[in-house]
Amino acid sequence: MSSCKDAQLYEKTWRTAPQWSEDEMEHIKGEIEDYVPMRDVVGSEVRFPQVNILFIGPVGSGKSSFFNTVNSVFRGKVFNQARSGSGINSITTKFIKYPVLSSITKQPLNFRLCDTRGLEAKLPMSKENLKLLLEGHLPNRFQLEPSGSISSDTPGFIKYPNLEDQIHCVVFFIDATQVEAMPDLIPDVLQNLKDLQTVMNMIEIPQLVLLTKVDSVCKHVQTDISNVFRSPTVEHCVSKVAENLGLPRYAVLPMKNLENEVELNINVSILAMLNLRTILENADAFLFNKIDEIQEKYQKRD
Repeated sequence: MSSCKDAQLYEKTWRTAPQWSEDEMEHIKGEIEDYVPMRDVVGSEVRFPQVNILFIGPVGSGKSSFFNTVNSVFRGKVFNQARSGSGINSITTKFIKYPVLSSITKQPLNFRLCDTRGLEAKLPMSKENLKLLLEGHLPNRFQLEPSGSISSDTPGFIKYPNLEDQIHCVVFFIDATQVEAMPDLIPDVLQNLKDLQTVMNMIEIPQLVLLTKVDSVCKHVQTDISNVFRSPTVEHCVSKVAENLGLPRYAVLPMKNLENEVELNINVSILAMLNLRTILENADAFLFNKIDEIQEKYQKRD
């Protein structure tokens, strides 16, 4: 990407951009604070507990860092709860459902960000294990060996998961600095992702991509993250990732996590909230197809 890292910014944005202001950040954050799954469809008589968002991606692609960034926004300070790093092997070894606490009530918000072991060339995730994970058979903090054998006799295995145990949206994490060389640098990991997509497509789970480290591929974005939707370099990365994974461009969301910062950055916070809102909207789209089951099983009871 070095050849186009210095490309001049477009005069107009290539995607609708937010207002880069404190008011905009608080507005989107407030929408997420108030989020209740399917509220606009099922009304107040039905209460679905929370949606589960699964993070999948190569080692070092920024899965745990995104959770830490989101968590920091709601904490009001940089707060690194999930272990993150850039080693050769995955730091995350368990399937973990992370809650995010409301900045107002200090209670968990109505979604869980689910991290799992980073994909490695020599340690791919099997389609069978992913299917069990998506269907809700694996409990929180399950020690997940991606290719290991899992059966109904495995300790903690949930034989009859409810809809609330399942995964409602999957987010792939791709490092923007690796995009141009994806087919050559991580062909096994890319193939693993494509294999896993066949399972997600079968279950009809929405798929998005968080394109991380966009500040590392464009000097203008590195200087000011608000330039992200005017950067031809970032737009190029979005198009390449969409092509490689067979997804529409709108499903690829540029992101810059908090990494070196010791204080919150308003524009990073806005981008994180914007992407999280899109993720929750896609989870709701999945639940919309389960509306009859939700209305039947999740009626409020006094």
